[in-house]
Amino acid sequence: MFYSIWRIIKFSSTNIWRNFWLSFITTSTIIITLMSVSLVWALQIGLKQIISSAEKRIDMSVYFYPSITDAQANSVITALKTIPGVQEIAFVTKEQALANYEKMAKDSPELLDPLSAIGQNPFGSSIIIKTNEPSAYSGVIEELNKPQYKDLIEGQKKDYEENRLFIDSFSAFTNKVRLSGLIISFIFAIIAVLLIFNAIRVAIYTQREEIAIMKLVGASNWFVRVPFLIETAIYSAIAIIISGGLFFALLYFVQPYLGIYFGGDVDLLGYFTDNAVTFLGLEFIVLASLNVLVGSLALRRYLKV
Repeated sequence: MFYSIWRIIKFSSTNIWRNFWLSFITTSTIIITLMSVSLVWALQIGLKQIISSAEKRIDMSVYFYPSITDAQANSVITALKTIPGVQEIAFVTKEQALANYEKMAKDSPELLDPLSAIGQNPFGSSIIIKTNEPSAYSGVIEELNKPQYKDLIEGQKKDYEENRLFIDSFSAFTNKVRLSGLIISFIFAIIAVLLIFNAIRVAIYTQREEIAIMKLVGASNWFVRVPFLIETAIYSAIAIIISGGLFFALLYFVQPYLGIYFGGDVDLLGYFTDNAVTFLGLEFIVLASLNVLVGSLALRRYLKV
């Protein structure tokens, strides 16, 4: 049994080396296909992390009139907490608002002169609202527009609207980039399938005499077929190893620059390192299955056994 397995593997290796340049081109095309798929995958994860980071920065500030007491402000907070999607409400007292302004204006004394002229704290309390998702802010606005809050709220700072526009436009852009990447990956995949099909056909042709002799001495159909299927699996394994190494090397090089532009919000290297087994395993299973399927079709077409 072990001798038969050894002969099958040796036969597969002979096929690869005998048609080295065809094997090289086929494997190279598979590597390019895997790299394009990996880059599209990385782009998908990176853009998702960027959008998630932008959504975390979205908030809405509500400012009360200076005459409003903390108890009145807390009644508004209590009502807002009942709205679905509201995640967090931070309360800023009048004293905190004054301290924040003085800290901001410490390098510009002229901004502090009006406070001295007024002689009292002109700031009212405020709240900062965060929701689980940007769409939940519509419910917050609807609540704040009710008549009972008209004499309490001085104004609103809707940072989420600008961020929402950015997220919508960025999402539309990423969808176009993702579609382009998938189309490129699909084109390379078609080329790889055709090359694998042709590589099997050439291997069958160059070894037609050996195949005929094996059949004459009683070799089974599967014994003749398996070496060619193993050949496609070897293509897959080599391509996965090389493309995986190149991909992680690229991530290792790019990650510091991502950290500079996006801080710790975008960590592609960390994501793919944590999911390396799943990532590479899934690519190998899909690729090997596709190669074996293509190889089987080629064998059925050109190998009359």
